Amino acid sequence: MGSLLTSSDLGIEDFMVEQDRSPGSRGHQGDVNLRRPRLTFAHESKSDLGRVWFKLEQESAGTQVLVSILPHLLHILEEGGLLAVDELNSLHPTLALAIVQLFQDHANNPRGAQLLFNTHESTLLGNLLSDPPPLRRDQVWLTEKDRDGATHLYPLTDFKPRPTENLQRGYLQGRYGAIPFIGSLDLARKNESDPT
Repeated sequence: MGSLLTSSDLGIEDFMVEQDRSPGSRGHQGDVNLRRPRLTFAHESKSDLGRVWFKLEQESAGTQVLVSILPHLLHILEEGGLLAVDELNSLHPTLALAIVQLFQDHANNPRGAQLLFNTHESTLLGNLLSDPPPLRRDQVWLTEKDRDGATHLYPLTDFKPRPTENLQRGYLQGRYGAIPFIGSLDLARKNESDPT
């Protein structure tokens, strides 16, 4: 886990697991102290401070997400199975791409583990970050809400995109559906017409 954290350009140089003592409940055998592991991360400072340690809750939301999925990710890649990640777009696009590529690479994924995730990160559809694109067309499924608010799931292959088609551009242009219907966001005009 340490090498993945340091190679992810999060500024983390090292980490430590400490046992955090929290007062527990009083039982029939007296006071109980519960021990919970607490993660702290070392960042190298360019100033005279040297190494600075931060608790997990002091790290960015993206770092917290990565730290929460890393143990599961490593276990699944080693043992095989399925890892489901909600909102992979919580990570930087290049970091999300690196995770997808781990699962696509047989050397890193010899047991054929699968990654199931949802995201709004359209760069995973295109080849801006990776050529060829990280996902095959048959690996992409989309969701769209109907007029009643019900969500429908359908494969990208329903649209029969050409092999050379830029999927990211097509998605953002609404060619495959699955984009929100945004009304007028002109707040200045709304404020002018509102007498209150």
